[in-house]
Amino acid sequence: VPASCWMDKFFAVLPVRLNLDGLNDLMILQDGATSPSVVMSAPSAVFFVNTTNDTFTCVANGEGECSLRGAIIEANANPGNDIVGFALPLGTVISPTSPLPSINSTVSIQSGNIGNGPRGIEISGVNAGPSVDGLKIRASNVFIYSVAVSGFQSTIVGGGQVGGNGIVIASDSGAPNIGSNNLWDCYLGTDATGNIDRGNDATGVLIFDSDNNGIVGSLISGNGSETKVGYGIGVTAGNSNSFTRNIIGLNAAGTAKLSNTTGVLLTGENNSFGTDFAGEGNTISGNTRPTNFAPCFGYGIDVRVLADATTLELLTFQNSIKGNRIGTNPSGTVGFGNCWQGIQTPPLVATTIGSITDEGRNTVSDNGLGGIACGDPNLAADSSEGGYCVIVGNNIGIDQSP
Repeated sequence: VPASCWMDKFFAVLPVRLNLDGLNDLMILQDGATSPSVVMSAPSAVFFVNTTNDTFTCVANGEGECSLRGAIIEANANPGNDIVGFALPLGTVISPTSPLPSINSTVSIQSGNIGNGPRGIEISGVNAGPSVDGLKIRASNVFIYSVAVSGFQSTIVGGGQVGGNGIVIASDSGAPNIGSNNLWDCYLGTDATGNIDRGNDATGVLIFDSDNNGIVGSLISGNGSETKVGYGIGVTAGNSNSFTRNIIGLNAAGTAKLSNTTGVLLTGENNSFGTDFAGEGNTISGNTRPTNFAPCFGYGIDVRVLADATTLELLTFQNSIKGNRIGTNPSGTVGFGNCWQGIQTPPLVATTIGSITDEGRNTVSDNGLGGIACGDPNLAADSSEGGYCVIVGNNIGIDQSP
């Protein structure tokens, strides 16, 4: 169609996400129309998981047995955007007996409920063996919705952990950077009710060298143990990722501790925890574990310096933390403190904490070793690394009671 024809009729065509697949839909604003028109994306194939058996079989459209493993294999092999759904009762537990295949193509895995109710499916790592991760995303535009992932076990190697992550979003070495993946309303580290600790050993979700991902409305609690340091969220060299409306370290209702060792371990650039908009902040509270050298250990948010080993370019820089409850319940009225500082960040990485807007102010209270620390705990007290922290407009040491 010639441009002169359609430009007279269309004011704008906007990419938006209106359904639960991994692709953009189109909203069309037409001149003179009273409401927009929409063009919805459609999946290439739909696979319904209908068995807890850990087989390699999956027949599309519910016409035969389909396991979770089989559905991932078929979705990887099928070009285009696919959907994996579940024809199983709410709260069903699927326990793979070995590592699941990586997710290598665009797919939407959809299960269960919304809000604080049970997740539809719990993927448990108790039978998968050591050094195993749960769902491994190696593609862009993947959507995971309302799934619980728990109990994946790590192995300690050289002081670090191999495996033990609930969900991993990671770019492969030498391959193009992946990104724009979304996790919504997932329970990572608990059972399907969000009340029982079934933590993954290492992290609830790990983002490694991946950008522009969104973690929204999820419960990320219970990760780690007395012998293994576990993080709710770990970001390593990830940029421009956003985290909103998550509960990290409490139960699904936000009424009791369900601790990770530390809530968030953050490196990378321009990542955002919360926003300046009402209701978009996270609750990062109750994170702790006992130790031999102190009563307990665990930060709310631990921002760390990361630099390129060859060029020494700083890879952690200008992350923002706005509108969150750190050390309290989601309403900011009851204390559930993190063991150490609510927020720890070195000044070298120029973190912004808080905002001049009411909605962007963090409430940072009831934490064991203070609210906000702008300094590097690895440096001597009389040394200086340079840099700055922007700390503005926060409610520190008080609650949000009227």
